Amino acid sequence: MDYVTVRIWVETRRLLRLIAAQSGEQMVQAMHRLCQDEWDRIQLVNGAASVAQPGASGEIGQQNAE
Repeated sequence: MDYVTVRIWVETRRLLRLIAAQSGEQMVQAMHRLCQDEWDRIQLVNGAASVAQPGASGEIGQQNAE
């Protein structure tokens, strides 16, 4: 895997260190897992919104496809 430098708030770093320590992960692994979980949650919410409101998925070009 490749690495890059990112800026995070001091408080966020403290929380990330605590999460990583409690889960037995490296900080980079914990950050990836948290981001993946959030992305999955967003996809579920967006999927539910598109089922509840057709056309609400945000896809471009789908409104006048007839």
